[in-house]
Amino acid sequence: MKRLLIITTVLFFSTLVLPQDKEKKNPNVELPDFVITGKDVISLQKAKKLDPGTISTISEEFIKPVYSSEELGISDLPNPIKDQLNLADTQNVYNSRLTIGTGIYTSPAGRFSMTQPFGGGMIGAVIKGENHRAFIDNSDWYKFKGALNFAFFVPNDASLRGTQFKFHGDYGINSYRFFASNNPSTKRNYYKGNYSVDVNNLVGKYFNFDIKANDKYSYLGNENFSENLLRVESFLRGNFTIFKLAGNINYTRQFITNNAVTSGSFDYIFVRPYIQFSINNFFTVAGGISYSKNNSTNYTAPYASAALKLNDFISLYGEYNPTAEFLSAGELLEANKYFSLIQYYNSPRASPFQPPLYFSNSFVKKTSAFNAVLKFQYFKYYEIDAGIKYFNADNLSFFVSSAQSGMFDVNFTGAKNYSMFVNLLFHQGPFGVFYGTAEYNDTKDNSSNQIPYSPKFKATLSYGYNFKFGFYFEPRLYYYSESYADVSNLKKIDSYIDLGAKFAYKFGRNFSLNVELSNLVDRKNYKWYGYREAPLDLIAGFTYKW
Repeated sequence: MKRLLIITTVLFFSTLVLPQDKEKKNPNVELPDFVITGKDVISLQKAKKLDPGTISTISEEFIKPVYSSEELGISDLPNPIKDQLNLADTQNVYNSRLTIGTGIYTSPAGRFSMTQPFGGGMIGAVIKGENHRAFIDNSDWYKFKGALNFAFFVPNDASLRGTQFKFHGDYGINSYRFFASNNPSTKRNYYKGNYSVDVNNLVGKYFNFDIKANDKYSYLGNENFSENLLRVESFLRGNFTIFKLAGNINYTRQFITNNAVTSGSFDYIFVRPYIQFSINNFFTVAGGISYSKNNSTNYTAPYASAALKLNDFISLYGEYNPTAEFLSAGELLEANKYFSLIQYYNSPRASPFQPPLYFSNSFVKKTSAFNAVLKFQYFKYYEIDAGIKYFNADNLSFFVSSAQSGMFDVNFTGAKNYSMFVNLLFHQGPFGVFYGTAEYNDTKDNSSNQIPYSPKFKATLSYGYNFKFGFYFEPRLYYYSESYADVSNLKKIDSYIDLGAKFAYKFGRNFSLNVELSNLVDRKNYKWYGYREAPLDLIAGFTYKW
């Protein structure tokens, strides 16, 4: 009865707001929850976004604010929402999908989604949930989520042609226990919401803009914690004959209550004006300055970027982007659900009577930061990206075990990071579809110790193939190399290997039976010290589309 009430609450709140915030133009982009489930497109998603070893709030879309695909003649990763609108013009489109399954440890799991395209836009809703039985004492957990989305694209023959309006709202709960602590039955109910409105026009001849207002809400029902992270982000650009003037402005206001008697609000502002020059649509360079301020602390640094179109398929991007980022308690909780609201690691108390430190936010400075990406894209069939990244941080954030058993504090240290990555995106074709991401990541502090929870190698690979007789097969792999759980690199966490597979068989146009396996080698995997991930699991169920 209690869980039924929670589902009803999720549906109610999710209908109060409207969709998905702007999809990042990023090789690791995650498709929105409300894409049309038509044309029997395989269910394979793009490579699962790799979990960050360190806590980062930096945006990966460093290309987009300076260069649009219209300027360079380069088609960036297609807008998933716009592409799905095009599907509405084809036959055999399914506007609704229901998937239900049950398994060894997952029982039940379900997802219902519906979309309704209309002239120039689309509205959609999602409700999903899953319940996981305990594989060791107190390791059971469940989560529910509801979302409502709306997107509208102004027709090309209208005065505001090219303008997009998007709304998104979602709300959900994740309930779990601290089963690796001294009090393993302690439960945390983590409520999270995300609401946004976005208006943009990036194709106008003389002026381009992208303005987004967003509210991220976090609440722990039994721990007297709540946070509203209100953020307004804007991108403005004026297009002149030989140059362009542009800028990014980000204003963040944090409202936080982190125990029964303490509450407060904090401000963060980021401003980056820059000037941009282009040569015959094949070379673009930009330069400017970045200014960040968090309450009484500020940081200023130069900014520069460039893009070169080598031919119709190959492009090269580069950026120098030192900056200071705002990191909130809610974002830490999102990164690690076992995050402790009371911080002991960084605040040794003189006596048991000294009040503990409640973390609110931090101003993380990356005094040097460089990115370079080489991109090969063959029309819309496949794309290969390879790049390098480097940054030097004065106070890089990372998690360490707390004095509170089974919880984690945040710590900060000077650190350097060198990383290389490759993204492989082979879209639907005669040989199936394949998405993969691999990254080498070396993050060390000033004592040459590896930053905790920062594996040197991470990869996710997935391949899907539809056989003509109605059978679908999708193997996939998530891999993280070994890492450490402490600053001194004495507590080692073994490599994480999750090999899985999905099978489906169609009965007619609308119905299919599904079987999904995870952790096929039944490996003892750990993402956080002491917290074992689920062993071999099998989920069987069905999907019905209409």
